[in-house]
Amino acid sequence: MHNVLLCRSNVLPKPGTYVFWFSITGTVVNLDETTKLPDLASRLETAYEASRNVWWQLGRAMASEPSANCCHAPTGGVYGSDFGLMLAWSRIIDELKNSPETILVVCDDAWMFRHLANFAHVQAGKAPNLFWRRIKMIARGFAARCQVTLRAIQAVISLSHHQQKFKNNAPAMLVYGHPESRIDGHDAYFGDFLNHAPKLQRLLHVDCPTNRALELSAHETTLSLHGWGRVSDAFRLLFEYWRPSKQLCAGRYGWIIRRAAALENSGGGPAMVRWQMLCQRRFIQISQPNVIFWPWENFAWERDLCRAANTTSTRTAGYQHTAIGPHQINYAAFSNPDGGHSLPDQIIANGPAYKAELLNWGHDKDRVVIGGSWRITERPPCHYNKNGPVFVPLSGQLSIARQQIKCAQSLAEHGISVLVKEHPMYPVKFTETKALKRTAIGLFNQPSIRAMVFTTGTSGLEALLGGIPAYRLLLDDHISVNILPSGIIIPSSGIEQIKSTLSTPTQPPLIRWDELFSTPEPAFWHNLVMTYTASSGNS
Repeated sequence: MHNVLLCRSNVLPKPGTYVFWFSITGTVVNLDETTKLPDLASRLETAYEASRNVWWQLGRAMASEPSANCCHAPTGGVYGSDFGLMLAWSRIIDELKNSPETILVVCDDAWMFRHLANFAHVQAGKAPNLFWRRIKMIARGFAARCQVTLRAIQAVISLSHHQQKFKNNAPAMLVYGHPESRIDGHDAYFGDFLNHAPKLQRLLHVDCPTNRALELSAHETTLSLHGWGRVSDAFRLLFEYWRPSKQLCAGRYGWIIRRAAALENSGGGPAMVRWQMLCQRRFIQISQPNVIFWPWENFAWERDLCRAANTTSTRTAGYQHTAIGPHQINYAAFSNPDGGHSLPDQIIANGPAYKAELLNWGHDKDRVVIGGSWRITERPPCHYNKNGPVFVPLSGQLSIARQQIKCAQSLAEHGISVLVKEHPMYPVKFTETKALKRTAIGLFNQPSIRAMVFTTGTSGLEALLGGIPAYRLLLDDHISVNILPSGIIIPSSGIEQIKSTLSTPTQPPLIRWDELFSTPEPAFWHNLVMTYTASSGNS
């Protein structure tokens, strides 16, 4: 029995042949909204969370192949890959085999279409063209790798002198080139620690552009990892792409693994990650730092850093980069094919709640310690006002931010005052109205806030810590990445239901900052550097 019809958006069946419909993979279709599958956003989230074990299992298999160890999908990186979203759609459509109604699924994605067409209860139309799509993505990927190669060569030429400036056997703090880091040594990830730790040097990740690296290196102990790169290695990046094995491509999820590889290969991401790996391996080999610590997320380059350090006397300490919630499965140890060999010697949690989560996700209790939160600090309550505006902080993912704008516009049309704060690096154009305004002022400095409606990022957590009701917006074709710690449950709803959700205000759960986080203890961080320095010096 075929109770699921799978079609492209330009070849749709007649309305009477199905009861409900929905579209996936960003496919745009003009169909009757009243017959759209009910509660799609909540179904998608439930399926997404139920698919994480599959992603971990497949991640281990993918990460075991050498060409995949510079990609996001094998690590469970939810911001860098939509592989989990494809698993969620697969789960939903698999569950529809028990539906008494006929459901139309509209999909223009060539790989996902072929994946779903293999389901026994799916009646599929003609699949989207794959050949020309692949040709375009291959060409785009090669062009992107050329750009990465040229930028790497330019960076090596401009920053090669940084290698000589590093004091061998010194401790290193590896960080991204964050806009809020400064030339006086203040760092967006580790505060003023650099200026108070003897011998410590700040090392900039290769994602920091050359001009920004030169600017920050005005600080005497700030250097760029590009300084350890070689022009000859840069040319290797032209041929850096993920080539999944026949075994992976032949399995149940073969088509979406091919899709993940094609998407990652269509950009410069794998080449950039490989460049980071090449530079950091030469850094460890030549400069032999006693200890290296960084904002840790268990991504591909970080796993490689740990493997490289394990062949030397360099110790590694990964500091929990941000808040961890049920969707950020990259933090788990379950997708690491070589277990602890690709994990830091020490994993430093932001606080007690996050240490507990890391232990639940497979990390050794002897490896995880609490080091405190540098970025999310304890602050006075926000200015709550039940008659104030709704605060909507936009996601850094543009497709999600556009849907947040759609939600904000809907609320404003119903007379609800809304303040929209754009992501500083990813602005989105929209027309302001009497009820819908743009703001550059952060949540804690707003004079009056009624509630927050958020999707991704830590803004929802910050609202709860500030005593503001927070509502997580669920989307029909994306995942609002949930970073709230285990046990914290807040209202969640789709765009269509958010107005009624806001009409019955709920008291936010009482969350004490010190239940989640702790204050960084200077002694802990100095011991991190000095203990390893001493132990290395005595070896």
